[in-house]
Amino acid sequence: MDWYPGDDLVDILGMDIYEAKGQHNSHLLQFENVKQLFNGKKMIALSENGGLSDPAKLVKDGAHWSWFLTWYGEMILDESWNPKAFIKNVYNHAYVLTRGQFKV
Repeated sequence: MDWYPGDDLVDILGMDIYEAKGQHNSHLLQFENVKQLFNGKKMIALSENGGLSDPAKLVKDGAHWSWFLTWYGEMILDESWNPKAFIKNVYNHAYVLTRGQFKV
């Protein structure tokens, strides 16, 4: 919070979470902590992650991250982080919107 410039300057909050390889949690506790800290008035993004969150867990837990950004390299190429079949499941899940689904 020492670095937070103020509500009038911030629209979106981001959190970086890198847990152990093969973990695909919703990170509900972290999401709720940030949400409560800012009284639910800001969008919250998973701005960097290693293991993708399982969309089914996101829905079940109610962890409504605005978006996620999986770090490139090992996190995508090494299947011990995110197996190819799991990545396909995430990006094809009804809860996940991808760039191609947005109309400009």
